[in-house]
Amino acid sequence: IECTDQTDELSCPSTCTFEQKSLCSWKNDRKQTLSWDFGSGRTSSIDTGPST
Repeated sequence: IECTDQTDELSCPSTCTFEQKSLCSWKNDRKQTLSWDFGSGRTSSIDTGPST
């Protein structure tokens, strides 16, 4: 993660909530089979993600 104030990344505070459909400087590794996706929908309990 690149700090916006150019400080050391190890002590950079995280401000990402993933609510803006942004990966917050994270990147998909094209060599892997896992892919990050955004989704929305109803769930059976609070604070969980939708079924995929």
